[in-house]
Amino acid sequence: MSTISNTDLTITDVNVTNLKDASGGNSSTPAAILSGRAKAWVHYNQQTPAVIGSFGVSSVTDNSGGNFSVNFSTAFADTSYVGVTSNNLYNRGSQATSLLTKTTAAMSFGTNYELSADGNTISDAEVNMCVFFGDQ
Repeated sequence: MSTISNTDLTITDVNVTNLKDASGGNSSTPAAILSGRAKAWVHYNQQTPAVIGSFGVSSVTDNSGGNFSVNFSTAFADTSYVGVTSNNLYNRGSQATSLLTKTTAAMSFGTNYELSADGNTISDAEVNMCVFFGDQ
C-alpha cells in the first residue's frame, strides 16, 4: 500500500474499484455511490422557518401555511427522482406529507394532520425531513 501526503494534489482521472474512509473501513464502489446514495436531504422547521441541516439543497421556500418547496443545488436529470419525507406536528393526531409539485429543480410539499373524523387541516410542521434519490 502506498501513502501520498500532500496538501495540494490535483488528479484529473482516477480509476478505482473501491473507496474507503481514512481508517480503512466503510468501503463503497464508485458505481454504488453514483446510483444509490442520497443526492440531497434537508431537515427543516417550517414554524420558525429554519433549515436545521442539509446536503445538496440550495434553499427551502416557505410558500404558505403547510406548504414549502425544497430547492436543489444541482437539478435532477428528469422528474423520475424519488423524494421520501417525514414530518411531526407534535400531538396533533394523524399526520401526512403530500407531494404538491415536482420539477427537476425543486419539490413542493404540503403538511397536514387529521383535525377530526370529518377532515384535515394544513399546518406548518415543526419537523420536516426529506431525502432525495435519483440521477443528476
